[in-house]
Amino acid sequence: MSSKEQSKITFYADPDVKKWLSTIAPGVKSHQINELLRQGFKRGTSTSKQIDILETRLKKLEQDIQFDGFAIATIRRVLLSHSGGQVAEELQKEFNDLFYSSGGIPPRQRW
Repeated sequence: MSSKEQSKITFYADPDVKKWLSTIAPGVKSHQINELLRQGFKRGTSTSKQIDILETRLKKLEQDIQFDGFAIATIRRVLLSHSGGQVAEELQKEFNDLFYSSGGIPPRQRW
């Protein structure tokens, strides 16, 4: 878009927005604001649509949690039945290794 096609628009900004805008280089600021507005227009301003998206994500998370819970319970049963209960220390070590190496976010892989 050439400068002849552009229009200057001013608006009142809240203090946090003003602070954020002051961190952007002047040559990039207009481009960044335009890009953010375009993204907002594409998503729409309807909160009901955003709530629907969040509800869909929550349903998916609930399914994943239920699956993970059953998978963990199954693994525990198998390990305990085959080890006679002596696997607790090894499980603790493996848990700690996995937890701290992944930053506390469990790795997800489809089985």
